[in-house]
Amino acid sequence: MRFGPWTASLLPATVRFWNRAFASRRNFVPVTERTFRERVTGKETAFEKFDPTQFIVARDGSEIAGFIH
Repeated sequence: MRFGPWTASLLPATVRFWNRAFASRRNFVPVTERTFRERVTGKETAFEKFDPTQFIVARDGSEIAGFIH
């Protein structure tokens, strides 16, 4: 398993992981690449700004095994 900061190339794998990991949760709403960018990586307001160095991704091969932000 490898750990490192999030990069834009991980977007498809991040969306797959998110949907797979949270699908069984109550009130789950699937995300798309577009909604993930809008809600997470695209944040640039006076109150919120996405910092990829603070979004650590655990990868097992080409798939994401987890992340912490």
